[in-house]
Amino acid sequence: MRPYINAGMLVVQPQDQLIQRWRDTFLEIYQDQRSLEFYEDQPLYRIFIHQAVLAGCVIAGYQPSETVQLPPEVNYPLHMHTRYPSHLQPSSMNQMVSFRYEGFPAKRDLKVDLPLMDWLEERENLLSCS
Repeated sequence: MRPYINAGMLVVQPQDQLIQRWRDTFLEIYQDQRSLEFYEDQPLYRIFIHQAVLAGCVIAGYQPSETVQLPPEVNYPLHMHTRYPSHLQPSSMNQMVSFRYEGFPAKRDLKVDLPLMDWLEERENLLSCS
């Protein structure tokens, strides 16, 4: 199975300098017009070039034994909950360590228990007032 390395959630050792290598490699590619020709015709490729560069830096800089896949409860794609494999779906948002979303309030797709429900509603009200 090929890894899918997502820029949404990384846990790294600072001394490995992965983030700096990612930045430097991205800027080098971004500033070289020849490197970007492939991406010019594909808008989605342009949007995700940063993730492609990140994947290259991880694959080039680490052995598979040096990486760990985070469990589904970390960075759970809440906006895709109804399309996520059912055996990996949490029954409640309270089971998640962290999640990502597009178009909050996505929590309607998934049960939320107290005290998390109160915490989310309080912040949702703050956002709607601003």
